Amino acid sequence: MNRPVPFAAPVAGFTAITCGTCLTEEHDLELLRETIRRSVHGMLVRVHCPLGRIYCKAREGSAHSGWILIVQPCTAGRSPVGSAVIVGPIRTADDLVAVTGWLETDPLDGSTLPARLRRIQHPRQQSIQN
Repeated sequence: MNRPVPFAAPVAGFTAITCGTCLTEEHDLELLRETIRRSVHGMLVRVHCPLGRIYCKAREGSAHSGWILIVQPCTAGRSPVGSAVIVGPIRTADDLVAVTGWLETDPLDGSTLPARLRRIQHPRQQSIQN
């Protein structure tokens, strides 16, 4: 008996989640907003602490710690597709240019980000690489 091949919903957009505590530069936030507005199905969500209080507390002492962005590829109906990509730390104008350029690519593949923007990884991703 032939079974139908499961349909994989196409990636149509993304949800970008940033930390409202870490991202304090209005200029950076506005550049991010402009990029996301240009995408058909992009959405920006600003939350208190997407990686949890421990991350924010650990970075408080560092003047050059930067901010992070979590990007979840999704369908046009906002259903998640694949794994979220943790981007950061974003510290400089060059980092922001790299991130906004990456958000405009298709498909969103975390491995195409510069290594300096892939320094924060989820423990599950790190264990796969071991």
